[in-house]
Amino acid sequence: MPPYTITTTPDVEPNPQWGDLSTVLHNILPYGNSLAAEASEMLSNIIHHLGLSLKAEDWAPGAVYWAKQLNQYLDLKYTLPRETRVGLAKVFFELTVAPGMDSTMVEVWSMYCRRLIKKKDLIGPKDLTLPWRPVYDILERILFPKNRQRALLSESYGYDIIA
Repeated sequence: MPPYTITTTPDVEPNPQWGDLSTVLHNILPYGNSLAAEASEMLSNIIHHLGLSLKAEDWAPGAVYWAKQLNQYLDLKYTLPRETRVGLAKVFFELTVAPGMDSTMVEVWSMYCRRLIKKKDLIGPKDLTLPWRPVYDILERILFPKNRQRALLSESYGYDIIA
């Protein structure tokens, strides 16, 4: 048996968000006892700088960078408090439906919003309810353009309008 194989699991409380696995894995690391403090410091840093970037309307590269940092934080399976998750999901949703936002930025913000709200056990309808109308308006504008917009689209692709 290799020396790095674990035969017993440490006595830890189960983590309600991720189950036993993340807690056990974090506690078997040599620096596992300092992960909670490091994670909370990292999260507060991400939220602070994301807020500064959004306040300055620095979408790219500022806010995108800090959103990627949040994504990496979630990839590391650190717990994200429910209130923080709800707040960040609202922010990313508002950025998604903001008028005049570039389409690539809308895609980025919607991806992060979806990641935050997709697991029903982490965030539920009692915690967060988002308005449907702004999303409907965006989809209607994209999928069903007005006649003038349709004519401009067909001319840009070189198609003739058949009357």
